[in-house]
Amino acid sequence: MKWQRDVAQKGFGRYALKAQAAGNVAWFGGKGGNGWRILTYSGYFQTKDGRHVVYTFMQHGANETYTMPNTRRAFAWINAGIDAVIGVQTPRPKVTVPKETVRPAATRPGPKPPP
Repeated sequence: MKWQRDVAQKGFGRYALKAQAAGNVAWFGGKGGNGWRILTYSGYFQTKDGRHVVYTFMQHGANETYTMPNTRRAFAWINAGIDAVIGVQTPRPKVTVPKETVRPAATRPGPKPPP
């Protein structure tokens, strides 16, 4: 059982969920598959308030043989369904941290580069 949970946690989809961006996912497991005109995603997550959510998306007969480019649209449908069932999951604003200023090598402490 532990092995199955460890594998499921590494599955695709957690960071495509609005509930994750909203900080509302306590545990996640998922998987996806694509190819030969088929795209599938399925997953399970538990919300921080204890609700259990299971989702599945199956596209059969796509116009494309390679279906990964349809992922963004698939998760738009998945997220809309989740919002309809447990309420709108509003992503938290992203916090931007200013990057440290990098000084040119000539002004950094330490040995100077060769000429």
